[in-house]
Amino acid sequence: SGITNRCFIVCDNDGGGKQARKEKLRTVFGEERFYELNVREIENTISRQVLEKTLFDNQEVIYKKKYEGEQYANSKTYMGDFIDNHYVLSRKYSIKNNVKTTGSGTIRDKLSFAKKVASNINSVGDLSKEGLKLAEMIYNFIKTSNIK
Repeated sequence: SGITNRCFIVCDNDGGGKQARKEKLRTVFGEERFYELNVREIENTISRQVLEKTLFDNQEVIYKKKYEGEQYANSKTYMGDFIDNHYVLSRKYSIKNNVKTTGSGTIRDKLSFAKKVASNINSVGDLSKEGLKLAEMIYNFIKTSNIK
């Protein structure tokens, strides 16, 4: 807030003992400018249709383990692990070492993954419920900021 009063903070819900810091940010920025995700990380907000389009590039989806809905949309699941455990792919998405279980299980190359996901979001219908909620909050923040 010392740099600018026109910012919107999005915070992961990945635990890690950061609750005091999150509460301070929530107090400083208020509910209109601070949002803590209801899921572990921003990747967990991806809709299933966009996830599968991103992973399989409009080819046939091949499952290791079938699942219902957006089962990964929670505060416990690492998206890289989820992808590796549920889909048959030519590469690993988790940062976990193949031999050891070190690493968090999050997405290995977040930037290229994010770019590919973004290229597959073409309308509001491509967003998950959590993604839509976040988009609406950011939209309202921008709208309010432009009025002032």
